[in-house]
Amino acid sequence: MKIKKYFRMAKLIAYQGDAKNAKRQHRLGAVGLRNDGVIVGASNLCNRNICPEAHAEFRTCNMITPNSVIFVVRINRKDEFVMAKPCQSCQRYMKVKGVRRCYYSTDDGYGVIKFN
Repeated sequence: MKIKKYFRMAKLIAYQGDAKNAKRQHRLGAVGLRNDGVIVGASNLCNRNICPEAHAEFRTCNMITPNSVIFVVRINRKDEFVMAKPCQSCQRYMKVKGVRRCYYSTDDGYGVIKFN
C-alpha cells in the first residue's frame, strides 16, 4: 500500500473542498480505500471539534464498506502535513463502520490506528 499516494489524494480533496474557506489555519481531507477498489473521499466542513459529523474522516466513513482503510491529512498554511489524528468521536465511528486501519499525517511522517 502506498501511503504517500493516498495522502496526496486526500490533500487534493482538502484543497478542493475548502476553496471558499481559504483563510482557515488548516485544511483537512480524507480518502477511503474500499474492498472493491473504489476510492472515496471528503473534506472537513467545519473548523471545530464540536461537530464531528462534519469531519473529513467521519464523512468518508459514510461512503466505505467494512474492512476499508482510511487516510486522513491536515495541511497547514505553509502547505505542510501536520498532525491529523482523528478525534475520539471519529475513531469510535470508524470502529462501528468496520474500518480496518486509519493512517493519519503527523509533523514528521504518519501514524496508524488499527481497529481489528
